[in-house]
Amino acid sequence: MKVFAIRIILTGALIGCFFFCSAQPYHNSGGARWAASSGFTFRQMQTEKHAIEVILTFRWGGPIITGLYERYYPIGKTDLIWYFGGGPHLGYHRRSADSANDAMLFVNVGVDIIAGVEYVFPALPFNISLDIKPSVSFTATDGATGEVFGLSVRYVW
Repeated sequence: MKVFAIRIILTGALIGCFFFCSAQPYHNSGGARWAASSGFTFRQMQTEKHAIEVILTFRWGGPIITGLYERYYPIGKTDLIWYFGGGPHLGYHRRSADSANDAMLFVNVGVDIIAGVEYVFPALPFNISLDIKPSVSFTATDGATGEVFGLSVRYVW
């Protein structure tokens, strides 16, 4: 019974924090992004509602760098923010050709769109975001990609 009561109290405190805490402003954030193409993310707030994000991922043996312009909207008076945006990506990767030891180099140029939610921890210098980020490549053989969901954890300063 005590464990149940503690869980109820902790759940209530967490829900209360979501609805009654206010987000701490930050200028820069950097951290890790987990998705089908995992890597690193750096975000710089240009204003309270505008940011530029750079994502460096690795897939198929090559890097892809994505630059995004994002617009932010707070969700009520909570630490939750939803955002959307878009921008270009550029990278390269190698894929096996028909012969066993031959690999061809592909240049990957395209555009991405992003939409997600972010939570800024009020007492910690971290944020966490969950987003959907589909992309279309103009020069790679895949065209549109369906690996769209990502989770990012960033240190903010």
